[in-house]
Amino acid sequence: MRKPHVALVAWRIASPDLPAGHLARIVERASERVDFTVVCTELAPELRPLVRWRRVPRVGAGWGRLPWAVFFATAWARLRGVRADLVHTVGPAPLVPGRVDLASVGYCHSLYHGAVGHWPVHGVRRPWRFALAAFLAVERACYRPGRVRLLGAECESGRRTLERYFPDVEAAVVPTFPIDTRRFRAAPAERAALRREEGIGEDDVIAIFVGRYWALKGLELAIEGLAQASRLGPGSLHLWVLGGGDVPRYERVAARAGVADRVRFFGLRSDVERYYQASDVLVLPTLCETFCRAAYEAAATSLPIVGTAVDGVTDLVGDSEAGVLVERDAGAIGAALARLSADPGLRARMGAEGRRRSLEHTVERSADAFVAAYERLLAESDDPVR
Repeated sequence: MRKPHVALVAWRIASPDLPAGHLARIVERASERVDFTVVCTELAPELRPLVRWRRVPRVGAGWGRLPWAVFFATAWARLRGVRADLVHTVGPAPLVPGRVDLASVGYCHSLYHGAVGHWPVHGVRRPWRFALAAFLAVERACYRPGRVRLLGAECESGRRTLERYFPDVEAAVVPTFPIDTRRFRAAPAERAALRREEGIGEDDVIAIFVGRYWALKGLELAIEGLAQASRLGPGSLHLWVLGGGDVPRYERVAARAGVADRVRFFGLRSDVERYYQASDVLVLPTLCETFCRAAYEAAATSLPIVGTAVDGVTDLVGDSEAGVLVERDAGAIGAALARLSADPGLRARMGAEGRRRSLEHTVERSADAFVAAYERLLAESDDPVR
């Protein structure tokens, strides 16, 4: 029996040993059961002997949405003549204008728009609104019956969100973001070393915030929550901020809240796992998420989560087993941080449960989900070969 032939469309597939190489690891595993033709701008050298590659020219960064527009048109042209049984796209937006069998949705623009409306979280208001309107129109056109057969979500809450915004198309959990639990794990020696380096005592408690788009992710609320927690409970509580953003603005927020000496900005880090290992709790008062890898990486490092009830985080935290779900309110965030700061045993129990749940997000699970989705779609297809 021949293996199914799948045309896999992705923006790029990095080397498996890189932090962004999750898709390469899945394809490498699934290629034992699937023949892949990969359409992308960049393909990991390790995968080239295992798949057929149709390269898409890449437009440099700094050109706004032009790189996506070029890819959107060119990838479809590269697919012409590929007699694949199925077409599978993996990306943060629709990647081709034609019919797709499985679209793995890494970012839902309709969810984002529903959360923020016309608020420009980043960028200039008028271009931002125009770009969002264009992406919404493309998303709605591509994620409808006749254009896509199945939408792939990262988690159960994400599946429900896709069903809510695209009710006429079936959605299923087909995860594309396995967690590197060897990289993200508790490491007592590394924890002690970094805390010494940063002048943090054994009894100090570090809340860590990781991400870009700080207004959307709720950094101001995290800082104000830190101030509330510092007033509520004894002990020394600090906030470490990783990621790119408007540091001077948030330094002023910290100064107004009276915690300027307790908030530190570390910028973009390639060794983010070290900062998780040296911390005690992740704080994430985000407005919306399609999955939120930061929460799962923190959980893999045995950190409890203080976060809002967004897609992915609700699945991870559960009924307060791996953290605390809070309203997007400084008082609620502060109360949760104060509670966890005062109870190392509770932090340890929640962290252990988060680690256990993160271990479920494996490359093997994702590869099996890919293959299962392909087999099901082929079984249901009236015309399996294009």
